[in-house]
Amino acid sequence: MLYNNLILQISGPLNDFGNSLLVDARTAKNIAIMLGTAYGAWGLYKIYVAWNNGGNDIPQKLIRWFFSVFFLGTLMFAIVNSILT
Repeated sequence: MLYNNLILQISGPLNDFGNSLLVDARTAKNIAIMLGTAYGAWGLYKIYVAWNNGGNDIPQKLIRWFFSVFFLGTLMFAIVNSILT
């Protein structure tokens, strides 16, 4: 009986701590996705400005932007999402 009470007293706070870490990790994931989206939009805006100014390397910039968005999507949605769910 004493052993069961001890386990219950320890497991409750540990479970709460684990749940709070999971919530913090999900919040960090959401913040990272929002920051990545803002950074991607900023990069696309810079490409738009370069295009309006007659830049010569627009296709290279678009390819780099596309692969960075692809990498962000792969990293955030495939790897991190599979870990947290």
